[in-house]
Amino acid sequence: MRKKDDQKTEQIIEAASQVILSNGAAALSTTQVAKKVGISQSNIYIYFKNKNDLLFHVYLAQLAVLRPIFDDALNSNLNTATLLQRYITTLYQFALNHDDRLTIIDQIKHLANSPLKNTGEDPDNDRQYARQLIMRGINDGTLRNVDPSIHLSIVFNTVRKQASIVRNSSDDISFEPVLDMIWSAISNPKTD
Repeated sequence: MRKKDDQKTEQIIEAASQVILSNGAAALSTTQVAKKVGISQSNIYIYFKNKNDLLFHVYLAQLAVLRPIFDDALNSNLNTATLLQRYITTLYQFALNHDDRLTIIDQIKHLANSPLKNTGEDPDNDRQYARQLIMRGINDGTLRNVDPSIHLSIVFNTVRKQASIVRNSSDDISFEPVLDMIWSAISNPKTD
């Protein structure tokens, strides 16, 4: 049996990421990935058990970039409102600079047969920071008492849309009004 080469593993993950960005996660094939890397399709299986295993490792590779950024931004004893606003701003900065990574994460999470469902990995693990903050905000009255997934959707979708607008514009567009709008939507009006 051939030995695994760490560099080849990274090349395969990178090639799979490119295919996902071009064609979508549902269209990913090990044949396409192997062709991009310049290896035979059977060699993919030296590194990954199957296509779902490859998708799972692509997902983990994207999270590995995301997590340290949020660890740095959210590692403090600030109040809930400040931490949530910091999370939203950090997510926006990440979306501006790394929207491709968010796209890959989102594509893999929303596959009909997502490998995250078969591995026991929580599909919302990449949002655990936000989910914990949102639960804290709901519990302490900072946020509206609605299902946390509503808060996550408002934040995630609005931030990604604004980042897309800014990336495609030559104008200098401030995030502050969008942050205020998001905050107005999710915060408990009784505590503002």
